[in-house]
Amino acid sequence: MSMNYFEQADKQLVRAIQKETGAVVDGDFGHQSLFNLFLEICDFDEYSPVATELYNGYLIMANKNQVHFEMPRNTKCVNDFDYAVSGTFQDEPKNKLVSILADQGKFFRATGSKAWRGKGEGTIYMTKSGEIKWERFQYMPTKDVEWAISGVTVHDYHPVCEGFSGAFADVLRSTTHVLFGITQDDKVVVFLKHCSMEALKYISDNILKLKYSISLDGGHIPAIKSPKFSHNKFQRQNNLIWFGR
Repeated sequence: MSMNYFEQADKQLVRAIQKETGAVVDGDFGHQSLFNLFLEICDFDEYSPVATELYNGYLIMANKNQVHFEMPRNTKCVNDFDYAVSGTFQDEPKNKLVSILADQGKFFRATGSKAWRGKGEGTIYMTKSGEIKWERFQYMPTKDVEWAISGVTVHDYHPVCEGFSGAFADVLRSTTHVLFGITQDDKVVVFLKHCSMEALKYISDNILKLKYSISLDGGHIPAIKSPKFSHNKFQRQNNLIWFGR
C-alpha cells in the first residue's frame, strides 16, 4: 500500500470527524476541527475556560459561572489575567463607563449608552437562578441580576433602533470588534476579530451559532489574553471581562 493511500484514508477519517462535530469539512485537521472534537468528547466544565483561534480571530469559551466583570478604570489590562478580554463602551477621554455592566449583583452602571436618545441597548444577563436572557434596556432593573453587559445586538441586528445611527454608527465600521455571546447550551463565548459587522454577524449566526450575541467596544480598545494567544494585551481598560474559578 502506498503512502498516498494512507494520506487519502486519513483525510477521509478527518472529514468524517469534521462532519459529525460540525466543523468545516475540508479534510484538514486545524483549530476548528480540534476545538469541535474537544467539545464533542470532553467534559467541558473540567477544562473550562478554553481558548482557540478560529477564522483569523481569537476565541475564549467558559462556563456561565466563570464570567467576571470588572471596572479598573485604566489601572489594569488583560495581561493581568490568565483569560480576559476588553469590555463594553466607554467615554475614553473621561474614563467613564457608558453601557450597562454588573457583576455578582453589583451594578457598575444600569443605564444603556443611548438611553438619552430614548433607545434601549442590547443586554445579555444572568439571573440569580442561573437563567441567561437577552433584552433591550434603556434602564435595566437591578433586581435578581447576577451579571449583565450591554452593547450592539448582533443576533437580532437592528442598530438603528438601539441608537447606533448617524454619528453613532461609527461603532459599526469595519474595525477590530469583540463579540460577547451565548451558545445554545449556555456557554459564554468572546471572540475578537478585525472585520465588518456583517462578517461578525455571519460568524455569530452561522459558525458559532450563538442564540444571543452583542458587540462590545471596538477600534483600538479591543484586547484579549489567554495562555494560547494575546492581542493588544497592554492596553489599559476602563472595564474588562475575565474568566476563572
